[in-house]
Amino acid sequence: MIKQIICLILLSICLVNAANEIALCSFKSVNLTGTLYMGYNAASKLSLYFTGSQKLTFIVHNTGDLNAPLSSSTVMGSSPLTCGGTSGYLGNFAGSTLTLSANTDVNAQVIAGQKSIVGYVVAAYPNAPSECATISYASLGDVIATCVVGISDLSPTETSIPQDFINGVEIDVSLPNGAQPYIDTTQSGQNAYCQFFETQKYTDNQNFSGSAFFSYNSAYGTTTITATFRGIDRLSSHGLHIHTYGDLTNVNGLSVGGHWSVSGNVHALPSTANRHLGDIGNVCTYLDLDAYYKFTTSYFTFGENGLNPIGRGMALHRSRDDGTTTSFGDRIATCVIGIVPNQGTPAYPVTIPSRLTFDPNAICVKSSTTESSTTTTPTTSSASSSTTGTYEPVSPASLVQLSIFFYTIIVIVLIVLV
Repeated sequence: MIKQIICLILLSICLVNAANEIALCSFKSVNLTGTLYMGYNAASKLSLYFTGSQKLTFIVHNTGDLNAPLSSSTVMGSSPLTCGGTSGYLGNFAGSTLTLSANTDVNAQVIAGQKSIVGYVVAAYPNAPSECATISYASLGDVIATCVVGISDLSPTETSIPQDFINGVEIDVSLPNGAQPYIDTTQSGQNAYCQFFETQKYTDNQNFSGSAFFSYNSAYGTTTITATFRGIDRLSSHGLHIHTYGDLTNVNGLSVGGHWSVSGNVHALPSTANRHLGDIGNVCTYLDLDAYYKFTTSYFTFGENGLNPIGRGMALHRSRDDGTTTSFGDRIATCVIGIVPNQGTPAYPVTIPSRLTFDPNAICVKSSTTESSTTTTPTTSSASSSTTGTYEPVSPASLVQLSIFFYTIIVIVLIVLV
């Protein structure tokens, strides 16, 4: 009996450390389309699967801004750049083949925890390294395309994940996805950026562009979101939401999933308590060719254990969100929220005219078009205009750990009784 209990304790330790994490990176470029999937095999080694047809080199950089300049100095991990010792080097491999990461340290590349690459940029290069011991960054060639690593849907109804990838990694679709970014909670804040791409539901036949900037201030517990869009219908307000998954694979924007939420949340407008975490209202302020958005909230934070929006998606909708689930229409543009390191600003700062007025709850009964000069949105410094909620969210990772813990306790009790 004692041996059985010891074995079961060891088994429970293995279960607690077992990964149920899937991340992905969707390339949305004229030069490259395809999705890079990431998970762990039975030996806890990062496994990779690219749905494109080319053989490419994939490298992670220490920014989540798709417009940031990339170089050898921005590669995540140690210098010099090597195949087996640099955490940012994922490998050189062909599409439609399950491949193990080239890194020799299983703890160097993770999609949860302190070294998580969720929320960071992956760049694709045309050439393979000529020498793995010391890689010449220049020899890899010019960057073909970039994407931001997001959190994937693991629900049993999700069918877009390649079966060959699922067969080669350790996942349980009955449990939540434990993939999540790492947030340094000792910092005074955290910034994030989301560059939008139009979906096939965008039909305005204009040159669309859009981006959102998140600035979290830990002293006040508030996040200010600013956004600007061009090429959208000025005669309408447009629902804007944070969605559960950082997945841009579906051409109609459906793969970002539902609104980011936890059990018990319902869809509503700010500042309704117990609304979805991703319910952030509407875009309805216009000036000349552009639409602007600004909203400050303490309803969610950039905390640990998945309690933050990094690695998740956003969607801009065709119509106004009036608080009902059928009001806001198609997803005309989507994006993946990436990390802006060191509380910096994105390469293309989100700027708003300084005198524009905004509905503090982003309900948007009507538009405002006050003209003024353009300024860069500052970091939140006050909680006076924050919108609050009362629901304390529970992270998917915590649910995974609790499920494993209770499962282990039940098995131990059954063995002891037997």
